Amino acid sequence: MVELIIGAVIGAISSIVIAEIYHRRSSKEIQKELDKLRELSKELQENLEETKEALFFTAEIIEIVKRHVAKGTVDDPEYPYK
Repeated sequence: MVELIIGAVIGAISSIVIAEIYHRRSSKEIQKELDKLRELSKELQENLEETKEALFFTAEIIEIVKRHVAKGTVDDPEYPYK
């Protein structure tokens, strides 16, 4: 009976030690992955801001071009016959 209890205790201790080792390793790996994701998130945010700026600039240019293309045509809002 004592051998059974000693075996159970040794088994429990070894299971706890093994679980702790894997837990620490996985925690370190997860932290590395989180750091990578944070860095990618920053890069994506920067790219998004650059894209927004380019989009607004393009929209402004399109409005300027539309005004010049339509001037003196029937699409011109100031066309004298409208």
